[in-house]
Amino acid sequence: MPEKIGDSPVNSQSISSLAERQFEGKPIVLVVDDNPGQQKLFLLISSALGIMAHIVGDCDEAVSASTYFCFDVILMDVRLGAESGLSCTKRIREIDKKKGRHTPIIAVTALAMPGDKEKCLQSGMDDYLSKPFTMAELKEKLAFWLQEKTEPVAISSV
Repeated sequence: MPEKIGDSPVNSQSISSLAERQFEGKPIVLVVDDNPGQQKLFLLISSALGIMAHIVGDCDEAVSASTYFCFDVILMDVRLGAESGLSCTKRIREIDKKKGRHTPIIAVTALAMPGDKEKCLQSGMDDYLSKPFTMAELKEKLAFWLQEKTEPVAISSV
């Protein structure tokens, strides 16, 4: 099974690990999801797609990770425990503003009611992917945002 990058909460050792792995040339994606089953699924998917995943379980951990490391993309669950993915996105956008960057954030959520996508985009998210999704759908979203951010990045075929 793929290994989770770093420990939660974020600490200097996990940031050092992220920095070392960035030089491997693989995109590093922050996954923010409080469901252990979904976290395991994202680890498996990220391994299959040839990307590195740093997984955190709540907004505070996501904000901490974003403060100390620049991720290529963030996959954000909208329904987190104490704080929603929408408000978490706003906090990360404040960090991005202070650091002069824009990290693509993709909402990954079971919310699929009319208006939900618009709420995600209004909160500062860049894109929206509803659960359940296929690996091909996730691969397409990641490829688009990784290409927008940097030079084209190859994502492994599934």
